[in-house]
Amino acid sequence: MLSKAQFWVLTVLAGLTALLVVGNMVRFSENRRLQAEVSERAMYVQQTVPLESLSREIALALAQLGVQRQDPQIQALLSSLGITVTVNQPGQADSAQLPAKGGKP
Repeated sequence: MLSKAQFWVLTVLAGLTALLVVGNMVRFSENRRLQAEVSERAMYVQQTVPLESLSREIALALAQLGVQRQDPQIQALLSSLGITVTVNQPGQADSAQLPAKGGKP
């Protein structure tokens, strides 16, 4: 038979254990949600990597068109996207050059 003190000690320990179990379940659930979010972001990054070369080709084609037609609207569009267009000096190819990624020529 348990004394009153032993009963209350065991009851408190059981209550703390129950709280820890519930806390662990909440943490586990939160961890799963965060893992799913990270996985979703990783999949997004994997899907957008191939589009980078396509985006670069489109920007280059727009830059060449803007230089050939001397169209300020196309140059303004590229500029608004952070792309600067420079024209090659005479004697070089007659095409526009896009700076390397990061905006540096």
